[in-house]
Amino acid sequence: MRYAVVDGSGNVVNLIEWDGVAQWAPPAGHTAEADPNGDAWIGGTWDGQAFSKAPPPPPAPPPTADQLLNQLRNAESDRIVWSGLKTDTPEASAKEAEAQSRVDALKAQLASLRS
Repeated sequence: MRYAVVDGSGNVVNLIEWDGVAQWAPPAGHTAEADPNGDAWIGGTWDGQAFSKAPPPPPAPPPTADQLLNQLRNAESDRIVWSGLKTDTPEASAKEAEAQSRVDALKAQLASLRS
């Protein structure tokens, strides 16, 4: 059966399979709570009666102007490489268009930071 290993603050720190009979004990300060329905998640909590999922992580901060400039330089380099290949293959054309699209998007992001 599935068990959640819960620390003293009610945080689920591990999930285990245990028959409930074999000799095993959770670490000191922890309990093993039966989870027959699979409701426990590492990072979630146990309130003594039910498991709750952990809240989603906060969104990543937006890139800084320096980070955008670096990404723009890389995208521009990619575009130059693909356009300089002078091959008329569909792959080269698609890669050049993709790189140009990234360049345009990054320029728009930079412009919005500066306004």
